[in-house]
Formats: sequence, C-alpha cells, structure tokens
Amino acid sequence: MLAVLLAATFHRILEHLHGPQGETGRLPHRLRVAVLVLFPVQFFFYFLFYTDTVGSLMVLAMYERTILAVCLANVGPGVWRQAQVLYSAAACGAAAVLCRQTNVVWVVFCGGSFVINRIENAFPLPTATALTVRVSHLIRHLMSQKGLDLAREVGPLVFVVFGFIVFVVLNGGVAVGDKSNHQAGFHPLQPCYWLLLLLFLLMPWTVSLARLRA
Repeated sequence: MLAVLLAATFHRILEHLHGPQGETGRLPHRLRVAVLVLFPVQFFFYFLFYTDTVGSLMVLAMYERTILAVCLANVGPGVWRQAQVLYSAAACGAAAVLCRQTNVVWVVFCGGSFVINRIENAFPLPTATALTVRVSHLIRHLMSQKGLDLAREVGPLVFVVFGFIVFVVLNGGVAVGDKSNHQAGFHPLQPCYWLLLLLFLLMPWTVSLARLRA
C-alpha cells in the first residue's frame, strides 16, 4: 500500500516539474516511477515493518507540497491557499522526521528550494549568468526585506526544523531509545559502499553502446 502511494506521489512530482506528458526526449513518467519504486534498497523495505518506506513517502509528499506552493506563489491565486499547502508540507516534514531523524535535512532542502525559486522568479537573471553572480544575487535578496517576507512564507517548515533542534537539545542527541548503539562516528568505508552500489545501478547508462561508440 505504501509503495503504491509512493509511486503516485512521485508521479505527481514529475507532473509538477515536467508537465503531464513530460519533456521531449526524456523518459516517460511511468518509467521514471518504476525506476524509483523498484530501486533495490527501497524495494527491500516494502516488506518489512520499518520506517524507511513511510519516511520516504513523507519526504516525497513534503517535496510535492513544496513544489505546489511555489507554483501557487508564482501564479498568485491567493496567500491563504499557498499557506494551506505549506502547512501540509510542514506536517509531512514533521512526520518524516518522526520516522527518521536525519530527514530534517530534506525539510531544510524543501524550505531552501522554495526560497530560491521565489527569489529567482521575482528577480530573474539571464540564463547564462555565472554561478557566483547567482549566489551573490540570492544572498543580497535574502538579506533584504524580501528575505524577511520569505522567512514568514516558509515559516511552517522553519518551525519543524526549530522543533527538531529543541528535541536534540532536550534528548541529548539525535538518537531515540538506545543511544549506546546509535553513536555517531567516522565511517570512511560508507561512501565507498554507496559509490559501488550507485555505479552498479547506473551501469546500463554509463556503459551504454552509444557512449562506447562515442
């Protein structure tokens, strides 16, 4: 059931970003959804009573709500409707953090993407503008009155992050329950495991016949 909901949520995200039919020359939405749903690490947890699938679903739902809030803000159908969507995004973000504390990173990501998108739409720059100019452009507007207005807009997501910080202080750490078996530490092989998995899964693309011919 959660896998079906996850697939439906991801499909809505693709429609928000690329339209109902997707961009020309790109993979169809159904195929992109299949890639995500059948991702081996994700697929494994569909059959266990564990928090990964719920956490992934809540993160994607939060992102979908954030994208919708950006669209509503840019179109301007009403502040109340946008606020409703952002509150629902914050609720999904809070649920994601309850499932897995490290999901707070995705709450920050969604809030940041909302703010950056709003600034870029309100004060657009030419497409060929250098990255350093874009960054200084964003920082300048964040430090202005516009930054305060955006902070109020994205307040529900900021509240989730603030609540997480309060929890960490009161709890004495990120882990819930048995803290002795959840100590943070340096694990240099972890990125190596991740890279091996990523390279294996991307092999059909990285070792394609077209690339070999090129």
